[in-house]
Amino acid sequence: MKKYRVVHVISSLKMGGAEILLIDLIKYLRKQEYDQSVVFFYDGPIKNRIEALNIPVYHVKGLISLYDPVFWVRLYLLLRRAKPDLIHSSLWAANCAARLIGLFLRVPVLCAVHLGVNLDGRIRNSIDRYTFCCAKKVIAISDHVYTTIQKKKWIHPVSMALIRNGIDYVGVQKRAQIERKTHAALGLSDDHFIIGSVGRFSTRKNHAYLLRVFAQVHIYHPNARLFLIGFGPGESSLRALAKLLGIDAVVYFMVNESAYGYYPLMNCFVLPSLQEGLSIALLEAMACSIMPIITYESVRHEVVKHGYNGFVIPTLNQQLLVKLFDSLIRNKHVCEKYGERAFETIKSDFTIERMATEYIQEYEHIFNAK
Repeated sequence: MKKYRVVHVISSLKMGGAEILLIDLIKYLRKQEYDQSVVFFYDGPIKNRIEALNIPVYHVKGLISLYDPVFWVRLYLLLRRAKPDLIHSSLWAANCAARLIGLFLRVPVLCAVHLGVNLDGRIRNSIDRYTFCCAKKVIAISDHVYTTIQKKKWIHPVSMALIRNGIDYVGVQKRAQIERKTHAALGLSDDHFIIGSVGRFSTRKNHAYLLRVFAQVHIYHPNARLFLIGFGPGESSLRALAKLLGIDAVVYFMVNESAYGYYPLMNCFVLPSLQEGLSIALLEAMACSIMPIITYESVRHEVVKHGYNGFVIPTLNQQLLVKLFDSLIRNKHVCEKYGERAFETIKSDFTIERMATEYIQEYEHIFNAK
């Protein structure tokens, strides 16, 4: 039986959902005897974790800037030497580069799209419009992402597939226990109500909205605390806003830290993004039996079932979220009940096994068609 070569091309190996997903997928694919390697453009801590799996990792960059002509030549030569049977790309820059070079090398490309294309802007949309057809398969990682691509009509529906993100929930739980923080170490007690959020500090993640909501909540519930776990260019402005709102002493910024040890301390997890694909942090929190609250354009969400395993708040409805927090702080037991249901949702529908199996099926369709 032939051992197929799969090259994963990803824009970044920083701490992010797509990067974490790549690690879990690589681990699962190793069991299937695939010959794997990883090519990336922006360095980060995920590189060491992939190398620890004995997977070859290659950093491609330009001579003057990241995407200068030297970058394209280096990427082309690297992929040509690798002689892959399939290029599996993730994130916008990697998807674009893989589609173009895969076309020249006559290697099938499977692109995983993690965000709705309606967020990409005019220039990126123009590039996608004329290069999506170069991919053998375009994978949307959530219902919303699938819909935004479908509406553009850039590719035939047969070239698209929906594979919702999944996680290694057992692994997440183990790491949460190994890295578990204590209330005492943070100067807190069991009486504190902890609201947690994990994500890159950027405008799209909408942490400023969450800070404004929390400022109102804290007036009536001084035992409330907010954990913001992440990194990014918006950190300084968020810290300044917290100080302006008078809550800087009760908002904890965990910058460039692993979120796993903080999940067990949270009473609820909040995803306030203006738009998301399918957040890995959301799935991880739910895997730790933390009740989720998300802001979304519709009450219908593929993971969070409003009033069953969490709550879905209309995007930017500040007062409704304030009222929800007020109710939850007064009735902590509700968080525990919904948290148990959240875990059952992950265990039944959002596992790494289910997700990886669906990717393997797409791989095999591509290999058999060659």
